[in-house]
Amino acid sequence: MKKILYFIAISLLTASCQSNSGSEQTPSKKEEINTATTTKTLQPKQLYGEWRNVSMIITTAHNTPNSAVEEYKEENWEKDLKIKPIRTYYNADGTYISEYRDLDNIVFNTTSGTWATKQDSVVLNQTKPEKRSAAYHVNFQSENTATFSALLDWTNNGKKDDLYVGKQQRVSDQ
Repeated sequence: MKKILYFIAISLLTASCQSNSGSEQTPSKKEEINTATTTKTLQPKQLYGEWRNVSMIITTAHNTPNSAVEEYKEENWEKDLKIKPIRTYYNADGTYISEYRDLDNIVFNTTSGTWATKQDSVVLNQTKPEKRSAAYHVNFQSENTATFSALLDWTNNGKKDDLYVGKQQRVSDQ
């Protein structure tokens, strides 16, 4: 069980953060999923509060003949990933914390750092447990539902060619 949780935690950390090496990339409009409404300039207040992962789709080797899709839907999140939905708290002071909880709702890992908006994206500068940076294009479906998407190195092959699209819902405002 601990090995499974460790693997999932590492996988989710990899998906949620990318190495500082190289520049961050966000997918083009064609690459987005769930493009109901696009925010041209993301305002910090749009993210304040607690957000929880609802689902995610990872397309490895995106736009290549070797593409493969991993999908984790809301109704199967806990069964497939063996963890509760990740909770991320965006604070008005520009800090954030993400909590990873096991099925007993016990926090087994946290990541934290600072965040800022840049055009239509949120840039996370993780400082704990290690330094990482990631930029995610944010696309709102409603005031409290959004998708966060980016090209990442999910497969750890040294290429940022894996499309991550995670749907999140705001649970509470600050």
